Amino acid sequence: MCIRDRYQRRVHGMEQKSEEKMSSVFHSLKNQVGTESVEDVQELVFDNIEITSLDPKLKAEIERYKNVYFMSFNNCSLHNLDNLPVLPKLLRLELDDNKFKPEQLSKLCVYLDLQKLSINGNSLSQYSDLAGLQSLSNMVHLNMGRNQLAMTKDHRETMFEMHPKLQILDNLNKKGTLFPDNHGL
Repeated sequence: MCIRDRYQRRVHGMEQKSEEKMSSVFHSLKNQVGTESVEDVQELVFDNIEITSLDPKLKAEIERYKNVYFMSFNNCSLHNLDNLPVLPKLLRLELDDNKFKPEQLSKLCVYLDLQKLSINGNSLSQYSDLAGLQSLSNMVHLNMGRNQLAMTKDHRETMFEMHPKLQILDNLNKKGTLFPDNHGL
């Protein structure tokens, strides 16, 4: 077998695997929505589906659900946030335990009304990694534990200074009192 043939087989295998992953996401979407009308769907959860990147077709399909206020892509191995669906009523977004680079956070600027963001367990190690979050002026709740940055000495004070509207950080209010993490904001 020549090198070109091996390369083509490898590329075909990668394309097939990518299609299978997207099929899993579409299947999950179909199962969650069931017989509900597009207007009735308020939450979409795609946790634990290895996606690595979002397909434009999936983005378009999810964007049909305009009343979604909660969306989760936890532990999906996302390498980037390209094609993340833009949902006008999204208030809560979870992107825990993925593999995207910190500069990808700037792609969240489309969520102007986002109030709660969870980015636990990603590769955040310095405050400059969070520059992309500056445009989230309505964010009042941020979870970013299990990141190297969250373990620095003055982390809490610095984060509350950087984001004046922030009220809850890693499920603790400014005084350090536990805030229960549930679907409410």
